Amino acid sequence: MTPPLQNSPASRQPAPTTSREWGEWLRPRLALLQRVAASYYPESPEDLLQSTLLALFRSASRGVPMPGGDELQAYCCTALRNKAYDWYDAQRRRRPIQAPVTDETPEPVGESFAPESLDAVGLRAKLPELLPPSQENVITMRIWGGMSFAEIGEALGVSRKTVYARFACAIRRLKELFDSDHE
Repeated sequence: MTPPLQNSPASRQPAPTTSREWGEWLRPRLALLQRVAASYYPESPEDLLQSTLLALFRSASRGVPMPGGDELQAYCCTALRNKAYDWYDAQRRRRPIQAPVTDETPEPVGESFAPESLDAVGLRAKLPELLPPSQENVITMRIWGGMSFAEIGEALGVSRKTVYARFACAIRRLKELFDSDHE
């Protein structure tokens, strides 16, 4: 039967406390810790390793008890894993960044938004049949009224983002209808 790890000579070594001791301890283990960091966080293993080692060094310099010898290596690997999990959780919780809403009208590919060309196909008269009233109002005010999204929002009592979303949905709906009619 092998003796427990805490009785081995390597584990009886004290944990490094100064930056010089940390450097001496880290030098032969750096390649291993880099591989461990890359396995847990391949996007940026150097940042993970640096952040983890800095946190461990700061903890040790504040007097937080650290294991010594080989146990410190296992402790570092566990700290790397935990830091990587924390970073993944932080990424998952971040909300995706949305493109800012502008007053620019998205142009459909290969078509024109000139009100005269839309009147020529009788679109204005057909809008009540094709779109819900909220989208019809936005399309009418934007294309034939020449109003900005902010002005439409004030007139309807909704936000500019809501107006833009309604406009985009209406354009998609109209495009789908016209594409299906032309097939």
